[in-house]
Amino acid sequence: MSTIQFKNEHIELAYGTKSEGNLYDHMKHLEISSITMLDPHGREIAFPICEILREIRETRKDERKMIPTQGLVVKYAPNITCAWGMMTSDCPCLTVIDAQNNVAGMLHLGWWQIYTNIIKKFFIKWHGQFPLNKGELKIFVGPSICGNCFTLHGPKGWLRIVLFSLSPWKKHLHQKSLKWSLDLRAILKDQLAAEGISPEQIQFFPDCTFENSYLSSHRREGKHKTSSNYIIVKMF
Repeated sequence: MSTIQFKNEHIELAYGTKSEGNLYDHMKHLEISSITMLDPHGREIAFPICEILREIRETRKDERKMIPTQGLVVKYAPNITCAWGMMTSDCPCLTVIDAQNNVAGMLHLGWWQIYTNIIKKFFIKWHGQFPLNKGELKIFVGPSICGNCFTLHGPKGWLRIVLFSLSPWKKHLHQKSLKWSLDLRAILKDQLAAEGISPEQIQFFPDCTFENSYLSSHRREGKHKTSSNYIIVKMF
């Protein structure tokens, strides 16, 4: 079941959680004919805007298109119903909508992407392709783990502690006794503010993926994870 977060005459954004399966098939049931899946584990950020719109026109037979990327910015193409979907778990997915110009962007934000401030590069790429008035943007942050639950331990945890303790966002790295935690949401707010985005423009999915058993959480379920959260942007 998808919960619509935003909708106008051209763009619709929805979040949801579903049992493990094919998001592509799920989107087809929503009567979306031209579908692009984003791979959140892509190593390079890319924004193949014109190419994507051309491929959508040429693949009207529901051909599956996997894009190895962490982000995408796409302008609404007249007379084409299309959608972008991303599966996620504890990492937030940032969705940016410019309702005035019918442009939407989606960006996967793991801890490394947040540490390297990939949001800054995201807006640079956006501005290189389309007009960008940051004061008119609507920002949606999908389901993610909260600062209390994102605890750091083991070799990977210590790597994150070292990196963030030397970063501009070290104030969001917290230590209680021997327990360390990191507030990715708070860092994300700071990074968006640095880009000129006001808090009034940002809507966070309120629940923590780790605490809410109705949401998917890789950290909570581990190898036994049986569901995934998803974000869909539909343009029509």
